Amino acid sequence: MTGILAAFIAVVGLSGLPDGLKPCGGGRVAEVAGGDSLTLEDGTKVRLAQILAPRVAAPGSPYEDWPHGREAKAALERLALGQPVSLHCESLRPDRHGALVAHIVRGGEWLQARLVAGGDAFAFAGPGEKGTAPALLALADTARKAMTGLWALRAYAPRHADDAGSVTGRFALIEGTVRKAARAGSTLYLNFGEDYRRDFTIEIPMRLAERMRTEGTDPLTLASRAVRVTGFVDWKGGPHIALTHPGQLAILPGNETRPGPGEGKPSLAQE
Repeated sequence: MTGILAAFIAVVGLSGLPDGLKPCGGGRVAEVAGGDSLTLEDGTKVRLAQILAPRVAAPGSPYEDWPHGREAKAALERLALGQPVSLHCESLRPDRHGALVAHIVRGGEWLQARLVAGGDAFAFAGPGEKGTAPALLALADTARKAMTGLWALRAYAPRHADDAGSVTGRFALIEGTVRKAARAGSTLYLNFGEDYRRDFTIEIPMRLAERMRTEGTDPLTLASRAVRVTGFVDWKGGPHIALTHPGQLAILPGNETRPGPGEGKPSLAQE
């Protein structure tokens, strides 16, 4: 355990869990399927809430492992396999794969925090989740700056917005200068190129945009500002990230040009 994480656990403890959670079961962990999924001895499948670990391809799958995928799985195995855990949920409704979405506590430790601080998972809120806990975002930022775990790999270095299409289907950090901020119905869009139908775009639901405005950042004023966004890059006419939490978007100092396409930050380790 790092000194930073030890201090976090000592000060925050279980109070670091997001508000609105309720106990939703528990048991001994029988299997770890990946860095953010496991199965209890009673057959309950669990997806760890508000984090995303690099994927490990299923046997026979045509897809490849994400960089650091097997290391992330091994990290969760060390923490949880064969251990009794308790589950804390926002909802008892399983996800579309039949898994319970829960925060995992083992021996008084919040395992999501351990994984994010160790550089074995990203802080991320998926569709239907209320938002990534600020504590997880803070731990992820510390791990990134220290180049801990997956953050030491070139694969996870920040990409320029012009190069966002190269990481479609993966979690990524994208940097660039917002060309235009515009509202369309109940959604606000930050466009990074001349053709919003093809270039990288950030999508922000107006409810979230209003929250960001009350917290001091009005997305409609970000045109010509350099920003960094973290999230899952999908394809919606072009590369696209849908924001689910204000902490995913950071305004970078000044309006200087960010690294060009394919130019990540230097890495201290091989992929």
